Amino acid sequence: MIFIQKMSKQLKEQMQPDQDKLTSWKVHSIFKNGFNLMSGKQLLFIGTDKNGELPFSLHLTARDTKVILKEISIGDTFHYDYEKKVMTIHQLVLSFDYCYVYDSILPLQQKISLNQIDSTLEEAEKILELNGFKKQLPLFFTTIDYDESFMKSIEGLFSNEEKTLKESMLYFIGRGMGLTPSGDDLLVGLLSIDSGYPLLDERFRSIIIELLETKSLTTIVAETYLRYAAQHKYSTTIVSFVGELNENPSGNQLKVDFKTILTNGSTSGLDTMTGMLFGILSEKRRINL
Repeated sequence: MIFIQKMSKQLKEQMQPDQDKLTSWKVHSIFKNGFNLMSGKQLLFIGTDKNGELPFSLHLTARDTKVILKEISIGDTFHYDYEKKVMTIHQLVLSFDYCYVYDSILPLQQKISLNQIDSTLEEAEKILELNGFKKQLPLFFTTIDYDESFMKSIEGLFSNEEKTLKESMLYFIGRGMGLTPSGDDLLVGLLSIDSGYPLLDERFRSIIIELLETKSLTTIVAETYLRYAAQHKYSTTIVSFVGELNENPSGNQLKVDFKTILTNGSTSGLDTMTGMLFGILSEKRRINL
């Protein structure tokens, strides 16, 4: 028996079946620290909390994660029994009995702190690695490091014109390589700042969902992150970082969260932070007007 350590409150609600007490999940992709399962269009990550506690994850110890990884292959099927509160595959049983529940919702924050903005930019300036756009993290909103079409689309994300918003979103959705292309990670980062400190048009989230519903624009994994972000749901590391930008920070946590976010994937964390920084720089520009 393997005991699931924790899961998000939102995922727990989502996994309550409408009718079927038994559901099947197929192994979609496998990593060093866990694996993705798919059921219809729903994605579920099972593994460690190395990249923070995710809104669509069941988190295990590193040891238990390794045990399962040795036994599974892409295409294998997990069975979830809602009444027995277990998931099974081969001879393995994952129990929900002692599962801690955390919250993935990023609540509206109080006023953003100019001092915390400056602290974030100081941390960003130290980072020499390039994001998925082959650039360093932005330190100014009107940066000359990025090309004209990129910056035009960034500006467009802050528009209140629906046509401009759609064009700018379409520039970023699916742009890049991997399971979560760089453009999608950037949008998730920007949305997280907006969740805490509203700066985007109120139609932004409904437009992005509409685009995802009508066209196949990106990977199922990236689409999952975007759908959750549109509902203000993020990893607990992102929730903590955005909370630390307000006027009541708790010590050194901002720097800790900043570094943790950057460790996600090859460039995924850097791409997410790129989106966050454009949101933060937009707020700084507004404050200084």
